[in-house]
Amino acid sequence: MHIEEELPLLLTESRRDDHDSNISKSGQTEFEGATNCADYEASRKENDFSGQHKEIDKKKSVWRATDWRQKAVILYIAMVNYINYLCNSAASSFLARVVLQKGGTVVLSTIVLQVSMITMTIFCVVVAKYQSRIGCKMLIVLGQVVFSISQILFGFIEYFQSQWMLVVAGTLLRAIQGTCQAALGVAGLTIVCQEFPDFVATMFGIFEAAYGAGYLSGPYLGGYLYDLSGGMVLPMVSTGVLMLIYAALGLVVLKRLDKCTDTTGKSYLGVVLTKPKAIIIIGAAGTIVGGFALADATITIYLKSLHFSATRVGQILFLMGAMYCVFALICGGFVNDRKVIRRCFIVTGILGCLTFPLAFTPNQVDAWIYIAVVGYGISGAISFVPGFNELLDVMHADGDNSDTSDMSLISAVSGLWSASVSLFSFILPLIGSFVELSLPFSVSFVSSLLVCFGATLGLGTVVFLRQRLKK
Repeated sequence: MHIEEELPLLLTESRRDDHDSNISKSGQTEFEGATNCADYEASRKENDFSGQHKEIDKKKSVWRATDWRQKAVILYIAMVNYINYLCNSAASSFLARVVLQKGGTVVLSTIVLQVSMITMTIFCVVVAKYQSRIGCKMLIVLGQVVFSISQILFGFIEYFQSQWMLVVAGTLLRAIQGTCQAALGVAGLTIVCQEFPDFVATMFGIFEAAYGAGYLSGPYLGGYLYDLSGGMVLPMVSTGVLMLIYAALGLVVLKRLDKCTDTTGKSYLGVVLTKPKAIIIIGAAGTIVGGFALADATITIYLKSLHFSATRVGQILFLMGAMYCVFALICGGFVNDRKVIRRCFIVTGILGCLTFPLAFTPNQVDAWIYIAVVGYGISGAISFVPGFNELLDVMHADGDNSDTSDMSLISAVSGLWSASVSLFSFILPLIGSFVELSLPFSVSFVSSLLVCFGATLGLGTVVFLRQRLKK
């Protein structure tokens, strides 16, 4: 009887022990699953270059601190910038000749070539506003595809018998290319800020060197292919196909790049333009680049008055661009995390841009002209390249809830920066052309720069005083 009473109790305890054992095993399995899942996620985030910033050792160079996927992105965007300006400048060596053959003027050819700057100025702001919804990868790939198609079609405008049909078709195609350049420029800068925030100046220097190299080699390659074939089709189609191939390569290289998403739903375009320091930096950057466009447009006439041959004029322009490329690359790596040196370079470079052109006087010694050109190229590089990083620091330092890692803010900064560069590249040659009619070349050159610098400082001062009055 005693055994019969204890037997149910023993069976109940045995079942309870089995149940506890199963619960323990189940819990252990769940814990192991969760641990493996966490390890997998951590491993994926560490190894997958998908738009999330990888912790980078600032003491290392950008090449040693990045993995192979990041290196591929760096090289790809640098080559995009190179091919972009290679295609953009390829027609500058022969378009005026084609327009003149149709009965047009040099002014008409200039309008065709420069209209892309106007559309680029407008669409840089548009791209900055909507980039976070479209995505950097899509903008870069689609921008190259549309640019390459318009580049190929541009080669066939010489078959129009009417000069006005040629000018209208060329202007339309170049306007389309300006929108594509806006997409490529803004998206490229955004990727730099998103993926390499510790090396912004270094990356900016690399990309500016690529821009300059493309701008220098484009006219030479375009002119060579034009002389080889006797027409526009070969240079335009070959460069367009090159960009189209590179667009297809972008689908592979940028495959793991995350789509830029708007994390705040806020547009920072107005926020950037309410900061006096930001306005001054953006305007100064545009003026510096506009100075190079002014030199391209007007220095030829000055050198011709000194009996320089066309070959020597080409050497002067090439030397100025080459100095910019070399020192943009050097400056970007040197001033990356040195704020004091960065600001000293900006001020020194601006003073150099205002000083070296004073050497362009009548009856000047040839050696001084070469020295002035070299100095101007170096000054432009050391003042322009650190500016973008300084602009990001200004947005970060003001402490108005502007998160510098947010794609909306990065897009706004990149868009306004690119818009300023393209706008001043269009305006400064116009101002310089009018001023040169009544003043010597050196004085007109410096006066044009001072007008733009003064307008920028004045606008920044007005915004500053308005904010102080409100407070």
